[in-house]
Amino acid sequence: MKVQNLTVAEAFRYLQAAAAKLNSALENGTRKELTQAARDFHETASWVMGAYCHSKNWRDGVPIEHFPVALAREMFKRYQYAAVGKVPFLIQIATGPGQPAPGPDERMAIGTAVAYIKAARKKLISDPFPIRIVADKYGVSLDTVKRWLRKYTTDTADWDAVLKRYADDNMLPTLRPAMEEAGRRQKIAGRGSSAIRARGSKRRGRK
Repeated sequence: MKVQNLTVAEAFRYLQAAAAKLNSALENGTRKELTQAARDFHETASWVMGAYCHSKNWRDGVPIEHFPVALAREMFKRYQYAAVGKVPFLIQIATGPGQPAPGPDERMAIGTAVAYIKAARKKLISDPFPIRIVADKYGVSLDTVKRWLRKYTTDTADWDAVLKRYADDNMLPTLRPAMEEAGRRQKIAGRGSSAIRARGSKRRGRK
């Protein structure tokens, strides 16, 4: 299914179905089932927001389909929690257990890293050791970068979009600074190997 082709109404129906599964998991599900249901709920909520923001839903600055009030109320409550420094229950549930997939910012950061390596391999930029450089800048292992190359070359077009944008705009010399900045942000966000190991040790210490 191509999510980007959904209308707001179609995406909202998926959200309603996900909400029903979430309510069922809250009553009778295991922790694993509840975590997955919460993640599915948030994913389908993102479909609604994506459909609302899509250019095809706007004409002369006016939305064709309006934003669902039910979802707006839910977002309102989430922001109220965040405003007082608390993480809403459904977000707590959605974040564990299990290794979450990369979010949009992390996916774009990985895409920038893969684009940098691809550009070096294509001799579009000069770097004889791009994998080593990316691993250092992102604070991850060489194996992690190699896994990105295997997975994200085939699973997403993020790296291709990044590389095409830099090549089309004749901005290839700025690709390395962009990669380094993306790596810096990944480290700050605690996505480097050392931060992940530290969190794992902390969790084990609680048991």
